[in-house]
Amino acid sequence: MIENKGSRHILQGSQIESFKWISDDFMILKMLVAIYDASRKEAEK
Repeated sequence: MIENKGSRHILQGSQIESFKWISDDFMILKMLVAIYDASRKEAEK
């Protein structure tokens, strides 16, 4: 029950704050995809 209250509190935070989190996650995802692509190309050689 405590976790639900916590996540609800985060959702009520400022839009700018949540957008910053989303963009950070997106940057991490893009980095992971780039690393994955690079390693796959290395394996194909």
